[in-house]
This record gives sequence, structure tokens and C-alpha cells, in this order.
Amino acid sequence: MPVGLFFPVVPLGNSQVQSVAFLRVFDLIVPLWILLRGVHRLWEGRTAVVVTSAIPIALLVMIWVFTVRMPGQSYEGPVAPLSAAEAELAERLRAHVVTLSDSIGIRGWRQPEAVAQTVAYLMDELRDMGYSPSELPFEVSGRTELNLEVTLHGTSRAAEVVVVGAHYDTYDLTPGADDNGSGVAGVLELARQMVNSQPERTVRFVFFATEEPPYFNTVNMGSRAYAIQAVDAGEDIFVMLSLETIGYFVDEPGSQHYPPPLSLFYPDRGDFIANRG
Repeated sequence: MPVGLFFPVVPLGNSQVQSVAFLRVFDLIVPLWILLRGVHRLWEGRTAVVVTSAIPIALLVMIWVFTVRMPGQSYEGPVAPLSAAEAELAERLRAHVVTLSDSIGIRGWRQPEAVAQTVAYLMDELRDMGYSPSELPFEVSGRTELNLEVTLHGTSRAAEVVVVGAHYDTYDLTPGADDNGSGVAGVLELARQMVNSQPERTVRFVFFATEEPPYFNTVNMGSRAYAIQAVDAGEDIFVMLSLETIGYFVDEPGSQHYPPPLSLFYPDRGDFIANRG
């Protein structure tokens, strides 16, 4: 039984960290320790010390270059005024987030009525844009949950599918304005912007259920159900873009805190969007 089902978060300093984060740390440390032990047995004496010391340094450099280092430079200074189109978009994004987090509220596994209201809201919004949304049911603990999907059919490379998605459920007892009302709002407005486009590849906008605890990192995640359905259908998913917690911005120093050792690498202000490849 996953640890996260019983202890979804643990205190670390002044922060609350999801327990699954420690599993990822162990996933890195244990293979590294086995590797170092193997190298140590192959080489003895000074050569072993030099090689053994060089390997973790090389790994840290690779981790920095390929997973931690952020390209470019964060913008500093006054923000340019929004155009009329940008102001309209900002208001629509805000309206989606307010509806999800305030009007509907907590959308967790304990609130099936709120989840149903969320599904109805998303379906209505997508229909108003001109789409024909599909419900993709899957079973979780004897209950039917729904992923939602709309499709823009591609032209010259239609067999290749680009999935743009966000989960619409929330962590227990939270209204989920940022996590993940902001991501849902982003997918909705991307769908609106592209409704009359003709992309080369097929584009699917997907809204996932059951991504938060107690389902997170388990076989019951909505994204996993979607992936299984795609594999069973023999589909070619070219790339998947997940919009997650994109609605928070603050540029004051010391306004954001990461638990160690992440605090050694990431900024102390929430003025960026992370891209995880």
C-alpha cells in the first residue's frame, strides 16, 4: 500500500512536503550507492578514491545541466499594460478560476457533487466554444470517474497526437485555485484560441480526474487511465503538455521557499514557470 495514502504530506521545516517526494530521492540515492559500491570493488587504492569521488560530481553536474538549470533570465521591472485582447483573456482566466475554486469549491474525492458540477461546467464551456466534448469513464473503487476530451483533427500529420491537459480535482480540503484551477483555466483558453485552427498534428485538450491524493501516484490516476486507453487504441501520442499550478506570481525576495536540497537550486521568489521535460 503506498505510503502517501496514509501520510500524504510530512512537515519539513516550515513547509509541508508530499511524502512521494522522498520516494523519488530514494530512487536516486539507492542506485547511486549501488553504483559507487560496484566501482569501489572494481578499483582499489587511490584510483578507486578518485573515480568514486568523480562519479557523484559528474552526476550532480548532469542533473544541474539537464533538470535544474533554468534557461534565460527572469524579467524584472514594471509590467507593460495589457492590450484589449490580453485584458479580455485575463478576465476569462480569472472567471474560470473563481468559478472552480469559489463557486464550486473543493473538488476532491469526498465531494462527488462538486466534481459533477465541475464536469458540467467544463462541458458547457467547451460546447459554447463549438467543440463536441467526450466523456471518458473509468472505474475507481467501484465509482465511475470521468476524464473529458475535445479533439482538433490534424491535417498533414493527423496520426500524431499532441495532448494538452490539466487535472480538475483538488487536494483534500483545498479549493484548488492554483492547484489546479489555474491549469484548467489555461487549457480551456488554449482550446478557445485554437478552435478554428488547422494544426498539422491532431491536438487533444484533456481534463483529468483523480490526480490528487489518495489517488496520486497510484493506479487510479485519471491520467493513467487515459494513457491505458490510448495504448489500447493504438494511438501515437507525440507529446503531452501538462498545465499544473501556473496561476501564482510574486517577485518579492524570500516569498517562496523550497525544502532542502531544492532550496540550493531554485529561486526564492515565485516569478517563473517550471518546465519539466
